[in-house]
Amino acid sequence: MKRLALLIATLLICVSLAAQSSPSSRMISLSSPLYEQVDLLYRLAGLALPSASRPWSTQEARQILSTITELSEYPELVSKAWQHIEETDLKEVSPTFSYLLSTTVNLEGYAHTNPDQFKTPSDWLYSVDERKPLFRFTMEMDFSDRLYFSTSVDLGVSSAHDNDPTDNATTIGAFTPLNVYLQQTAYRYQKYLLPNIPLSGSDNMLADWPRESQLSLAGDWWSLTTGRGALSWGSGQSGNLVLGSHITNHNHLKASFFAEQAKLELLYLFLPNPTGENNSLSGDAVQRLFLGHRLEAQPASWARIAITENVMYEGSSLTLAYLDPTYIYHNLYDSNHLNAIASLEVDLAIRPSLSLHG
Repeated sequence: MKRLALLIATLLICVSLAAQSSPSSRMISLSSPLYEQVDLLYRLAGLALPSASRPWSTQEARQILSTITELSEYPELVSKAWQHIEETDLKEVSPTFSYLLSTTVNLEGYAHTNPDQFKTPSDWLYSVDERKPLFRFTMEMDFSDRLYFSTSVDLGVSSAHDNDPTDNATTIGAFTPLNVYLQQTAYRYQKYLLPNIPLSGSDNMLADWPRESQLSLAGDWWSLTTGRGALSWGSGQSGNLVLGSHITNHNHLKASFFAEQAKLELLYLFLPNPTGENNSLSGDAVQRLFLGHRLEAQPASWARIAITENVMYEGSSLTLAYLDPTYIYHNLYDSNHLNAIASLEVDLAIRPSLSLHG
């Protein structure tokens, strides 16, 4: 009887949200509380965690939450998770088109009392990636619940300043070649109080925007998306072996094919060249790309396994054959341009509220 009451309550929640549902193709940002709530529901039910290749599309999130809805004994938490999936502010113009134009204003200030020792962006607990622009103008569009587009224009103060000094640095492992100039001191972060408002003509405006954007096409069991944003492969709390969410503005192209028992994801990351390295022979700028594919399988309700096979590419030009997602990258014997890595992840639900990930 109790389980029947929970099921009826959940169905009523779903019906109430269906009148204005979120676009099926929208990728749900990793900053959403949804992921933590769904993981908690699965743990409380004694099930292996759902797909750890994230973010999910709205349709994939519906599939994942539907699996746990009838099993969960926590209808309030289920209701909150459904709201994070389905709530939307898009204005419906026609059955095939919805849009939203919005403006967000954030007024922030950052203060410290030791400008001599704490003088770089990395010295701050509230990091540059977490800081909000003064104004963010966002545009979202949805076409027939299958194609979703979003981007933004950010206005605010950059962490870089014309008075930033540079110091010559030598090679750091395999990361940089000789004679690369790295910033050791940040002019703006030597100030006792630093707002996100431009106070003088020497303040540089934000240039690296949008921080999050997407063009997503999706169906009931697949999604294809390109844009910028945080990505994650794995359930680690302090980070993941291959791909973590600590970088919030990855330029990427991603294809996902998902079911309750399995998921295949193909991923390309287009990495920046912050040191301005050039090919010593051709003079062309060096490109860095991450090429990876990930296969997840759930052989039992209490176990989920994931295998990834990936390479990091560096070079001034790219052989198009390297983009073949069906090929085993470790067979590309090109040590001058490729560095290969593979991983195996296992998630086990030992009992309700107790799980093991490694």
